[in-house]
Amino acid sequence: MGCLGKMAELRDRKTGAHIARVGRLSGLIAHALHLPPERAALIMHAAPLHDIGKAVLSDQILLHARDLDDIDREMMQRHTYLGAEILAGGSSEFMKTARDIAACHHERWDGHGYPNGLKAEEIPLSARIVSVADAFDAMTDERPYRRASSIEDALATLRQERGWQFDPEVVDALFRVLEQEAAVEPEPAALGAESVW
Repeated sequence: MGCLGKMAELRDRKTGAHIARVGRLSGLIAHALHLPPERAALIMHAAPLHDIGKAVLSDQILLHARDLDDIDREMMQRHTYLGAEILAGGSSEFMKTARDIAACHHERWDGHGYPNGLKAEEIPLSARIVSVADAFDAMTDERPYRRASSIEDALATLRQERGWQFDPEVVDALFRVLEQEAAVEPEPAALGAESVW
């Protein structure tokens, strides 16, 4: 995960588990999209930095135990460009990918996301992949302000939002990944991490 990823994990251990799962699932989705292995691995390793901007948010926002009001929601949404700022300046392909992911993983396929209202393929593919992986894991993970959804309910939401919030091809790739994982015992060595769930 690296030292930057550890920053978020140290703020909240549940966040650490979430970002590890999102990294692994993002790598599997990239592989299911037939990206070159080195690109899939790059996305897997960069994805855990998607929420690095949250490391500089206050505990009141980050660890809230209730629904966010409008002011809190606006503060929470700042984590996308804060993350991009933290990762700015790096010239390696890893840092560029991590910055794209941090900045754009809350953009929407239909153009109604944030922070810049990017639409469809204007959104970097790496961020579209992490958006789906992040949403699936967030829905199926219990949070202080809500219970976890069942896997079936999470998949129903993704199916409903396919082509609206999420890139249809990425959603389809997630379904293929989950079908494969359900059909066979996963081999953690394949991408160097534990099971998606």
